[in-house]
Amino acid sequence: MISKNNIKNILTLFSIILTQIVSSQDRSIDDYKIAKNVNVSNNYNIGAPNIKIPLYKIESGGLGISSSLNYSNNLMIGEPSMVGTNWNIDLFGKIIVKEAHNYLDPIVSKQNDGFYATNSNRCFLSERNTTITKKQMLDNPNVNINEYYPNKFYFEFLGYKGTFLSDNVGNILVQSEDDEFKITFNGQRCYNIYAPINNVLPEIIMEDTKGNKFYFGGDYNSVDINYVKNKYQYDNMSNNSSTAYTAYRNINYVSAFYLKKVELNNGRTIEAFYRNGNRSLLDPFTNGGYYYGNNYSFVFPSKTTLANNNLFLGKDMINNYNSYNSWNTSSSFGYSENKTDTYYKLAILDSIKISDYGSVSFSYQDINNQLTKPFLKKIQLKTINNKLINSIDFSYNVKDDRVFLEKTIINQEQYFFDYYSYTSGQNKITSQGGLIRKLIHPTNGFDFFVYEQNTASKVYGYDGNNNYFLNDIQNKNVPGQRLKEITTYDTNESNFIKKKFFYNYESGKSTGITSQERTAAPIGSSSDPLALYSSSGGYYESLYNADISYSKVIEKIEGKEKNEFYFTDLATNPDSLDSNTFSSNIPASYISLRKQYISKSVERGKLYRTDKYDSNNNLVFQETIKYKNFLNNSSPKKEITNDCLDCKITDYKFYINATKYTDPLTHNYSGYYAIQPVMPYLPVTVKTKVLTGYANKISSIS
Repeated sequence: MISKNNIKNILTLFSIILTQIVSSQDRSIDDYKIAKNVNVSNNYNIGAPNIKIPLYKIESGGLGISSSLNYSNNLMIGEPSMVGTNWNIDLFGKIIVKEAHNYLDPIVSKQNDGFYATNSNRCFLSERNTTITKKQMLDNPNVNINEYYPNKFYFEFLGYKGTFLSDNVGNILVQSEDDEFKITFNGQRCYNIYAPINNVLPEIIMEDTKGNKFYFGGDYNSVDINYVKNKYQYDNMSNNSSTAYTAYRNINYVSAFYLKKVELNNGRTIEAFYRNGNRSLLDPFTNGGYYYGNNYSFVFPSKTTLANNNLFLGKDMINNYNSYNSWNTSSSFGYSENKTDTYYKLAILDSIKISDYGSVSFSYQDINNQLTKPFLKKIQLKTINNKLINSIDFSYNVKDDRVFLEKTIINQEQYFFDYYSYTSGQNKITSQGGLIRKLIHPTNGFDFFVYEQNTASKVYGYDGNNNYFLNDIQNKNVPGQRLKEITTYDTNESNFIKKKFFYNYESGKSTGITSQERTAAPIGSSSDPLALYSSSGGYYESLYNADISYSKVIEKIEGKEKNEFYFTDLATNPDSLDSNTFSSNIPASYISLRKQYISKSVERGKLYRTDKYDSNNNLVFQETIKYKNFLNNSSPKKEITNDCLDCKITDYKFYINATKYTDPLTHNYSGYYAIQPVMPYLPVTVKTKVLTGYANKISSIS
C-alpha cells in the first residue's frame, strides 16, 4: 500500500489551494461549485434549465441533512421518478452499481429442451488472491495481465459525490472532489444471479477524513434489485440443415445501495428506516438455472398483492438489452432475437431518525404506474417531542398519460408548475411535450421557458475497426430540446428580465458534440415507439436521454449584459490513446478488440473561462480556471510499500484496463491494456481580470 501520509499531504495541499481560491474570490462554496460540478450550476453545458427548489435542511454536527427538488429536461420516455416526469429528488443518499459486463448476451449454441442448473457468480468487487502487484503486471504483461473491466460505483449523499471501483489486485480506489474516503465491504461480495438473492447482502461502509461513517445497504429493504426476464430465439436454415431453439433466462441482481445509518464523529447518529417488504413473494422468480424450450412457471403477483406486501416495483420501459439480427446469404438465411424485460424493486424510505433532534417522515401515493412504484406525497419534520416543524406536500396531475408534478407546498409557500403538451402524431424525439413551461413562485412572480432543437457539429464514436474518432459534421439536429429563452416576471408582470441563449461559434457552427449517429432504419412497435435497435444489435441509449454537450454558450440579458461560458470537451480534453499490447505468440491477433484509451471523462464539462460584456458589448470581466489531475506522466515509477518516502499518488491510484482475445483452436491469446487513473480533476489556478474604463485589474491565484 502507498504511504497514507504521502497521499494525505497531497490532498491537504489541494485543500489549501481550494480554500485560498474561494476566500480570495470572496464567494460562497455554493457559487464555487460552478467551477467544480461536472454539469455546472446553470447547466448551460447541456443546454438545460437549472431549477433547484430547497425543501429542508437540518444541521447535525457539522453535517447538513437536506433535500431539494431538481429539474432536468429529458425525452418523455420510461416511467417518471417518484416526484413526476423530469423531476428528481435525493431523499437521503445511495450508491448505484454500474455493471461492467452484460449477463444476457446472445446464446450461441443449442441444447436439448429442459432445465439447466447454473452457478453464475456476480461479484461486486474483484476477488483476487494474488501476490502480483500492478507494477509487476506492467513490467511483465504477457504473463501477468488478464482481461479486466471493473464495476463502477457512483455515490451521492449529504453533499458528497463521486465514484469508486476495485483495481486489479482488490484495492478500492475512490474518485471524489469533495473528500477522501475509506471504503469497506462487510458480508457477501458474490452471489449466483440465477438464484434468489440471499438474506445476507453486503453492507458498504464509507468513512470520510473527519471520521464520520456512512452505512449503505446490508438487507433486502435498503437495496434496489433488478428482476430480469430474457428470451433468446435463434432460427437458421441452410442448404443441408436447419437449427432453431429458444432459451429463457431469469436473473436478479442488486443495482443500488441506500444510506441506512450515519455515525458522526461527535457521537450523534442518524438512522434511516425503509419499508419492510416480503421478499419471499419474489424469490421464486429465479430457481438456480435456465431453460431451453420451456419458460419459467413464475408469474408476477398482481399490483394489489405487491402493494399489500410492501413490494414497490417499476418496469424498465426502454429495454436497452433488446436486439435483432437477420441474414440472407447464398448458403443460409435466418434471424436471432434477444428480448429482455426488466422489473426493479425499489427501496422506499419511510423515515429518518436524528439523535438529539427529531425525525423526518415520508408518505407516498399510487397514481397510474403499471406496478407499485409510488409517488412522494408528503414530507414532515418533527422534533424529538413529536412537534411538527415543517410540512411539505406534493400534488400531481396526469397529462398525456404521464404523471407531472403540479404543485409543491413548503411551509404554506406554494410553487406551481406548468408543462408543454404532447399531442398525438408528434415525434417524441423533436417534441417539446412534457418540458416545463412555467414556474410560478410563492410571490406570484414566474419564470417562462422556451426551447429549441439540440444541434451538433462534431460526432464521436468507434469505426468498423474499433478505432475511436471525433469528426466534424455539418450542423445536425440531435434528439432532445435545449433552453432557448427564460423570461422572469415580477408579481404584476409589468417588469421582466429576458435571457436568451446561443450555442454557436462566430462562424455559425454549433458548439454541440454528440455520440455516433443513430440507425437510419429503426425497428420498433406501436407500444414502444422509440424501441429502436440496429441490425448489429443493441439499443442506442442516446435516444432516451439526449447525448449532447456544448463547448461554448452565450447568455444575453436584454438591455443589460452578455456572458460567454467556455467548457472543456472532447476536443480540448480527448481520451488519450495508450494501447499497449500483450500476447502469447507472434504474430498476434487482435480480432474484434477495441484499442485502449485513458478516459478523461472526468475532465470534461468543466467551466474554464467566463467573459462578461456590458450593454455596449465592452469586455468588463474575464475569469480563467486551470485544472489538474496528474494524468501527465501517470505511469507508476515506484513499487508501493508502507515505508515508501518518494511514492507519488499516481503510483497507487490507477487500475489496468485490459481486453483479451483467445484463439479457440490454438489457445494463443493477445490483447490491449492501458493505465486508467482514478483521480479527481481539481482547479489549481484561477485568474480574474476586471476592466474598468481603460485600466485593468488582474488577480491571479496559483
